[in-house]
Order: sequence, then structure tokens, then C-alpha cells
Amino acid sequence: MYHKNIKLSVRKQLKKQFPNWKRLPKKQKKDIAQKVLAEAIAEHNFSQVIASPKEQLPTRKIIKLDQMPAIPGGR
Repeated sequence: MYHKNIKLSVRKQLKKQFPNWKRLPKKQKKDIAQKVLAEAIAEHNFSQVIASPKEQLPTRKIIKLDQMPAIPGGR
């Protein structure tokens, strides 16, 4: 989950600092992204507990194969 938090902070930082990101050349994007990622990793607190919101958790149960034919429309 740490990589998701780091990725989110990197995206926010890039959107804020470079609004015309799509127009930049590939080499320049790569250099900027490496610098921002290095900053984000250096600043990230890996000791904090990550709590995901409940809306991201699956709501339905996983159905076993033997119960599949009982579902309407199931084959």
C-alpha cells in the first residue's frame, strides 16, 4: 500500500507544478518524474499505518463454483 500513497502524492505534485505535462518532451518528463519520485520517497513516513477507506473494500462475497449454477443467468 505504500507504493499507492507515494504514487498519489507524486501525481498531485506533478499536476500542481506542471499543468502542461502532456506537452513536455519525453526526456524532460523522465528527468522530472525521477526527481519528484526521489523527493516523495525521501519524505514518506514508512512507519505510519495505512488505513484504506471502506468503500475500496469488496462488498460482495466470493461465490464458490458449486453455487454458480444456482445463480440466474449462470451456465
